[in-house]
Amino acid sequence: MKILRKVVNRKKKIFAFKANLDANTDDVWNIYNLLSIGDHVTGTVSRKLVKVTGTLTSSILKSFTVTLQVLSF
Repeated sequence: MKILRKVVNRKKKIFAFKANLDANTDDVWNIYNLLSIGDHVTGTVSRKLVKVTGTLTSSILKSFTVTLQVLSF
């Protein structure tokens, strides 16, 4: 995991960071240990979709953002 940006505001009790996760399961375990009930986790995911029609191949990059709220463990 590489932390790209972080924001800490102690008065408003805000801690936010932007990280790049590799395909390493240790990264997910570390984030799991940082979460508390009521936290929100937002992430952006990109996928490359390949469409093959006959002899033509085209690819499209689709991105979407998901926000999850931690309700219980």
